[in-house]
Amino acid sequence: MSLDELISVHHVEWVGGMGRTAAIFLANLNWCDTQPLCRGNLGIPRREMPQIRAHAIKAFVLYAEESGVQVRSTSRRVRDLRATQREINGAVVEDLAREGLYALLRERPMLASEDGYILDGHHRWAALLTVDPDQEVDLLEVQAPVREVLALARAFPGTEYSARVTARRVANLYLRLHP
Repeated sequence: MSLDELISVHHVEWVGGMGRTAAIFLANLNWCDTQPLCRGNLGIPRREMPQIRAHAIKAFVLYAEESGVQVRSTSRRVRDLRATQREINGAVVEDLAREGLYALLRERPMLASEDGYILDGHHRWAALLTVDPDQEVDLLEVQAPVREVLALARAFPGTEYSARVTARRVANLYLRLHP
Protein backbone atom coordinates (compact mmCIF):
# COMPACT_ATOMS: atom_id res chain seq x y z
CA MET A 1 0.00 0.00 0.00
CA SER A 2 1.36 3.42 -0.95
CA LEU A 3 1.76 6.24 1.54
CA ASP A 4 -1.09 8.14 -0.14
CA GLU A 5 -3.35 5.08 0.23
CA LEU A 6 -2.40 4.79 3.91
CA ILE A 7 -3.27 8.45 4.41
CA SER A 8 -6.61 7.91 2.70
CA VAL A 9 -7.46 4.71 4.59
CA HIS A 10 -6.67 6.27 7.96
CA HIS A 11 -8.30 9.61 7.16
CA VAL A 12 -5.40 11.80 8.16
CA GLU A 13 -5.81 15.54 7.79
CA TRP A 14 -2.48 17.25 7.42
CA VAL A 15 -2.13 20.12 9.83
CA GLY A 16 0.41 22.83 9.06
CA GLY A 17 3.99 21.82 9.81
CA MET A 18 3.42 18.08 10.21
CA GLY A 19 5.47 15.77 8.04
CA ARG A 20 4.11 12.80 6.11
CA THR A 21 5.93 10.35 8.40
CA ALA A 22 3.01 10.69 10.83
CA ALA A 23 0.97 8.65 8.30
CA ILE A 24 3.32 5.70 8.71
CA PHE A 25 2.87 5.87 12.48
CA LEU A 26 -0.89 6.25 12.16
CA ALA A 27 -1.09 3.29 9.78
CA ASN A 28 0.23 1.04 12.53
CA LEU A 29 -2.18 2.23 15.19
CA ASN A 30 -5.31 0.22 14.41
CA TRP A 31 -5.51 -2.00 17.47
CA CYS A 32 -8.10 -4.20 15.72
CA ASP A 33 -5.52 -5.26 13.12
CA THR A 34 -3.48 -7.13 15.73
CA GLN A 35 -5.85 -8.17 18.51
CA PRO A 36 -7.76 -11.46 18.23
CA LEU A 37 -10.46 -10.21 20.62
CA CYS A 38 -11.29 -7.43 18.17
CA ARG A 39 -12.00 -9.93 15.40
CA GLY A 40 -15.69 -10.45 14.80
CA ASN A 41 -16.39 -6.72 14.97
CA LEU A 42 -19.18 -5.45 12.72
CA GLY A 43 -16.74 -3.74 10.37
CA ILE A 44 -18.08 -0.24 10.86
CA PRO A 45 -15.45 2.47 10.27
CA ARG A 46 -14.96 4.72 13.29
CA ARG A 47 -16.03 7.79 11.33
CA GLU A 48 -19.44 6.14 10.73
CA MET A 49 -19.99 5.11 14.35
CA PRO A 50 -22.51 7.20 16.27
CA GLN A 51 -20.79 8.97 19.16
CA ILE A 52 -22.82 9.79 22.25
CA ARG A 53 -20.79 12.20 24.35
CA ALA A 54 -20.83 12.09 28.15
CA HIS A 55 -23.16 15.09 28.42
CA ALA A 56 -25.74 13.35 26.18
CA ILE A 57 -25.86 9.87 27.79
CA LYS A 58 -28.82 10.64 30.09
CA ALA A 59 -30.73 12.17 27.19
CA PHE A 60 -29.99 9.10 25.05
CA VAL A 61 -31.32 6.79 27.78
CA LEU A 62 -34.54 8.85 27.94
CA TYR A 63 -34.77 8.85 24.14
CA ALA A 64 -34.35 5.06 24.01
CA GLU A 65 -36.97 4.50 26.70
CA GLU A 66 -39.41 6.89 25.00
CA SER A 67 -38.82 4.83 21.83
CA GLY A 68 -39.83 1.68 23.71
CA VAL A 69 -36.32 0.34 24.34
CA GLN A 70 -35.27 -0.21 27.94
CA VAL A 71 -31.76 0.57 29.20
CA ARG A 72 -30.41 -1.04 32.36
CA SER A 73 -27.29 -0.64 34.46
CA THR A 74 -25.35 -3.88 34.66
CA SER A 75 -21.84 -5.25 34.49
CA ARG A 76 -20.02 -7.76 32.31
CA ARG A 77 -16.55 -9.19 32.00
CA VAL A 78 -14.54 -7.11 29.57
CA ARG A 79 -13.69 -10.17 27.45
CA ASP A 80 -17.43 -10.86 26.96
CA LEU A 81 -17.99 -7.59 25.12
CA ARG A 82 -17.37 -7.18 21.37
CA ALA A 83 -16.28 -4.32 19.17
CA THR A 84 -18.76 -2.79 16.79
CA GLN A 85 -16.32 -0.54 14.97
CA ARG A 86 -13.34 -1.91 13.05
CA GLU A 87 -10.86 0.82 13.96
CA ILE A 88 -9.50 1.45 17.44
CA ASN A 89 -6.56 3.81 17.83
CA GLY A 90 -3.74 1.90 19.52
CA ALA A 91 -2.08 5.04 20.89
CA VAL A 92 -5.30 6.03 22.67
CA VAL A 93 -5.62 2.49 24.07
CA GLU A 94 -2.05 2.59 25.37
CA ASP A 95 -2.56 6.04 26.83
CA LEU A 96 -5.76 4.99 28.66
CA ALA A 97 -4.14 1.83 29.99
CA ARG A 98 -1.30 3.90 31.48
CA GLU A 99 -3.37 6.81 32.77
CA GLY A 100 -5.68 5.25 35.34
CA LEU A 101 -8.55 3.90 33.31
CA TYR A 102 -10.55 2.79 36.33
CA ALA A 103 -11.38 6.34 37.45
CA LEU A 104 -12.63 7.11 33.96
CA LEU A 105 -14.87 4.04 33.98
CA ARG A 106 -16.41 5.07 37.30
CA GLU A 107 -17.23 8.49 35.84
CA ARG A 108 -18.71 7.18 32.61
CA PRO A 109 -19.94 3.63 32.05
CA MET A 110 -19.66 2.06 28.61
CA LEU A 111 -22.78 1.73 26.47
CA ALA A 112 -23.53 -1.67 24.88
CA SER A 113 -26.32 -3.64 23.23
CA GLU A 114 -27.98 -6.63 24.88
CA ASP A 115 -25.90 -8.93 22.65
CA GLY A 116 -22.66 -7.45 24.02
CA TYR A 117 -21.61 -5.09 21.22
CA ILE A 118 -20.12 -1.79 22.34
CA LEU A 119 -21.76 1.39 21.15
CA ASP A 120 -19.68 3.82 23.21
CA GLY A 121 -16.41 3.02 24.97
CA HIS A 122 -14.32 1.07 22.43
CA HIS A 123 -11.02 2.59 23.53
CA ARG A 124 -11.77 2.07 27.24
CA TRP A 125 -12.77 -1.56 26.47
CA ALA A 126 -9.57 -2.17 24.51
CA ALA A 127 -7.43 -0.65 27.27
CA LEU A 128 -9.11 -2.88 29.87
CA LEU A 129 -8.52 -5.92 27.66
CA THR A 130 -4.81 -5.17 27.74
CA VAL A 131 -4.80 -4.66 31.53
CA ASP A 132 -7.33 -7.20 32.85
CA PRO A 133 -9.70 -9.00 30.45
CA ASP A 134 -11.53 -10.67 33.34
CA GLN A 135 -12.37 -7.34 34.99
CA GLU A 136 -16.09 -6.69 35.47
CA VAL A 137 -17.02 -3.36 33.93
CA ASP A 138 -20.11 -1.27 34.59
CA LEU A 139 -22.16 -0.48 31.56
CA LEU A 140 -25.47 0.78 30.37
CA GLU A 141 -27.01 -2.04 28.38
CA VAL A 142 -29.58 -1.10 25.75
CA GLN A 143 -32.11 -3.95 25.66
CA ALA A 144 -32.06 -4.54 21.91
CA PRO A 145 -29.76 -6.23 19.37
CA VAL A 146 -26.85 -4.14 18.12
CA ARG A 147 -28.36 -3.29 14.71
CA GLU A 148 -31.43 -1.82 16.44
CA VAL A 149 -29.26 0.06 18.91
CA LEU A 150 -27.20 1.52 16.07
CA ALA A 151 -30.37 2.67 14.28
CA LEU A 152 -31.62 4.21 17.52
CA ALA A 153 -28.32 5.99 18.12
CA ARG A 154 -28.21 7.31 14.55
CA ALA A 155 -31.73 8.72 14.97
CA PHE A 156 -30.95 10.31 18.35
CA PRO A 157 -30.66 14.11 17.90
CA GLY A 158 -27.63 14.33 20.24
CA THR A 159 -25.50 11.90 18.23
CA GLU A 160 -22.21 13.13 16.81
CA TYR A 161 -19.70 11.48 14.52
CA SER A 162 -15.97 11.32 15.09
CA ALA A 163 -13.91 14.05 13.53
CA ARG A 164 -11.10 13.02 11.27
CA VAL A 165 -7.90 12.18 13.10
CA THR A 166 -5.37 14.95 12.69
CA ALA A 167 -1.70 14.30 12.25
CA ARG A 168 -1.03 16.79 15.07
CA ARG A 169 -3.17 14.76 17.52
CA VAL A 170 -1.40 11.55 16.56
CA ALA A 171 2.02 13.16 16.90
CA ASN A 172 1.12 14.62 20.31
CA LEU A 173 -0.06 11.24 21.56
CA TYR A 174 3.10 9.61 20.27
CA LEU A 175 5.34 12.18 21.95
CA ARG A 176 3.47 11.80 25.26
CA LEU A 177 3.87 8.03 25.16
CA HIS A 178 7.45 8.02 23.89
CA PRO A 179 9.25 11.09 25.35
